[in-house]
Amino acid sequence: MVSLKDIDCVMVNGECIPRYVFPPTNAQEGEKYYHAKLGVITFKTGNWVNIKGVIITTTDLLIE
Repeated sequence: MVSLKDIDCVMVNGECIPRYVFPPTNAQEGEKYYHAKLGVITFKTGNWVNIKGVIITTTDLLIE
């Protein structure tokens, strides 16, 4: 079992969300990450989206 101490995450509403690292490896549908500038982002239908569902460009993902 993995401990929260072993995961680099940010607590958001009681949920441990891993920090986003570019490029992500094997992102799965619905996975959430915490981006330093964009906040919580989710992998959805092959794209990264912000909390409002707006698609995030690769350029935006690189800016931290």
